[in-house]
Amino acid sequence: MREGMVITEGVAYAPAVVFYSEPVTVPKVKIEPSLIDKELEYYYSARERTQNLLEHEISTTVSKVAKEFLEVTLLYLLDPYINQQIINKIKEELLGAESAIYFCYNEYINELINANDPFALHNEFEIRNLAESLILELRRKKITLPNITSDCILVCNNITPAQFLTLDTSHIKGVLIEYGNTNSHLAIVLRSTKIPTIFNVNNVTKLVQNGTQVLIDAYDNKIYLEPLDEIVWTVKRKQINIRLTIKEYCANDCSISYSA
Repeated sequence: MREGMVITEGVAYAPAVVFYSEPVTVPKVKIEPSLIDKELEYYYSARERTQNLLEHEISTTVSKVAKEFLEVTLLYLLDPYINQQIINKIKEELLGAESAIYFCYNEYINELINANDPFALHNEFEIRNLAESLILELRRKKITLPNITSDCILVCNNITPAQFLTLDTSHIKGVLIEYGNTNSHLAIVLRSTKIPTIFNVNNVTKLVQNGTQVLIDAYDNKIYLEPLDEIVWTVKRKQINIRLTIKEYCANDCSISYSA
């Protein structure tokens, strides 16, 4: 495989752990006026449960960075402007709670993008995931993250920075993601971990199964599934040569540190 966009250079070789988060799709559903109070109660209840969940994660997460991302998400959840817009869509446009949440957050994102709001551009993915979390709460569904206990390549269609940081990242040797913005918070987090990462790998969660041996060459933007030993050796040797070249080049005026 050769596709995608390199976020963090490097080489990684390990069995795959696949995490697929089913995309939330919501049609525009109209309701009868008699159901307004019921739909409002659905929304208030889901919002309260989501708030409790975020506050619990903030209080229990070990990662300071994850805590910061969760706090930003909580601010968007409690934003009075967004809250009122959702209420208006239910009361005035007669949209069901799911539709009101979905279309309100999408319209809000578009407003911020059109205003060239740099904060929004970095938080777009988190805002979209917040909307999905609210809708999943309405449906009484939960996202179950993989339990990572040994070295692996994490393969997913998408994941939030907070979700990623709650995993045991010491065992994540590489990351392949179907969707991703190079300027997103997730990209920033992955660069900081120095874990070899490639974004926008089309259909990778369909092509790779749990346990598939995956070799990432994030120097040349290449991905190998069940590679031969000689290919593994060649790619790993390339990384050694690159590191030696950089070390030799910088020996006189800088220091180099490498992640595992």
